[in-house]
Amino acid sequence: MVRATRHSKGKDVFRGSRLGDLVIMALIANQRQRGELFNLNNQAGKVLVLDFWSTGCSICFKKFPEFDKLKQKYTSQSEIEFYAVNLIYPKEQMSSLKKVIDSFSYSFKTLYTDQNSVKQIRELLKIDAVPTIVVIDKKGMVVYSGALYIEKFVFIDNIYNIIESAKNNE
Repeated sequence: MVRATRHSKGKDVFRGSRLGDLVIMALIANQRQRGELFNLNNQAGKVLVLDFWSTGCSICFKKFPEFDKLKQKYTSQSEIEFYAVNLIYPKEQMSSLKKVIDSFSYSFKTLYTDQNSVKQIRELLKIDAVPTIVVIDKKGMVVYSGALYIEKFVFIDNIYNIIESAKNNE
C-alpha cells in the first residue's frame, strides 16, 4: 500500500524550516531529462512543487495527469516551477527510466536521482512513501509535504491553497 502523510505543523523538523545544505547538495545531484544537472540554488525566489515518484508505484502514474493539470493552471506564472522527481531503485537504469517518462506527454519537467542522492533525499525530506508532494516557498522553506489534493471539496491541504500561500510568502 502506498501512503503519503501530511506532516503536522511543529512535528516535522523540515516543515516551516529552511532546506539545509545536505538537501541542497542532494537535489543538485538530480539530473534533468536531457542530462544536464539541476541546481536548486538557481531556483531562488521561486515556488517549487516537487512530485516524488518511483517506477514501481502505480498510484504515482495515476496521479501524473492531476499533477500535469496543476502545472497547466500555473503555466503563465514563471515564479512557480513543477518537477516530477524520480526516486531511483537500486539496480534501476537511467535509460529505462527516461523511456518510461518519455512515453507520456506531460508538461511538467522531470528530474532523476542517482544512487548516491536518493537515500539522502528520502531521509532529509522524510519521504517514506510515494507519491509525495513537497512544496518549497520562495524563501526555500518547505511549506508542505504530503499527498496531492486538487479536489475542490478538500479544504485542508488543498494544493492550490498551499501553492498560493507559498507564492505570497515574501
